[in-house]
Amino acid sequence: MVEKSKSELSRIAKMAVRTRQLRLKKYKYVNAGKKGARTRKISGGHSQVNQELKREVFTAYSKKMSKSKIPCCNCCGENTSLDFLCIDHITGRKLGKGRVDTRRGKALYSYLKNRNFPKGYQVLCWNCNTTKFVYLVCPHKRKKSR
Repeated sequence: MVEKSKSELSRIAKMAVRTRQLRLKKYKYVNAGKKGARTRKISGGHSQVNQELKREVFTAYSKKMSKSKIPCCNCCGENTSLDFLCIDHITGRKLGKGRVDTRRGKALYSYLKNRNFPKGYQVLCWNCNTTKFVYLVCPHKRKKSR
């Protein structure tokens, strides 16, 4: 029988631990995806109450910013689906004194509705909102300013 040195056994043990960690990580992500799929299948996505709240907030801001009766992007006019739209903080999420507004989703929509739709927010599609965050200006605005 071939005996292995302590360093060889240590290396093999480390590889075994790492392999086990990778398997558990993969298992966790695979099951998370399955759980999300089950939830969406049962509920059909977001609850009806949340969808109505979202539609009400988006409609109010669309009327203020772009004079539209249906929710649409203030920049490019996208209005295919509510799922493509999101609320944008016009001046950013900073509240002052090092604080940041962390509200998202239902918490943000409820906050806006309870405060009678305050200024400083607008409806943007996901593409315009993300691009505005990364480049500070949406490509649609850059084209207009050239």
